[in-house]
Amino acid sequence: MRDLVLSKPEKPISSIAIKNALTVNHNARIEELINFFDTNDFYGVPVINDEQHLVGVVLRKDIREEEMEMANQTLLQTQGIVGGEELRTMPFLLRSRRQTVVVKCQYTT
Repeated sequence: MRDLVLSKPEKPISSIAIKNALTVNHNARIEELINFFDTNDFYGVPVINDEQHLVGVVLRKDIREEEMEMANQTLLQTQGIVGGEELRTMPFLLRSRRQTVVVKCQYTT
């Protein structure tokens, strides 16, 4: 971006553009995007479809926010809070069933 903004107006864009830029596919999973930004120190990355056409941009900050939200959800589940309901306020049998579901979800995802 800096090269683009600070270049002289008469300079052709082809001399500024990055050839073979890194991209991510529009079907990339959140784990892949987290890994991409852990590996590459970029502000954002272009998103392309299966035909190699640009369809958008994913920003690092948005991926970090999602990563924090996922960690927060996991923490709540480990503390017995499922869907906003605290398990300790539920009857014992219902609570034990809910805790079993939480444990199964943690190991399958």
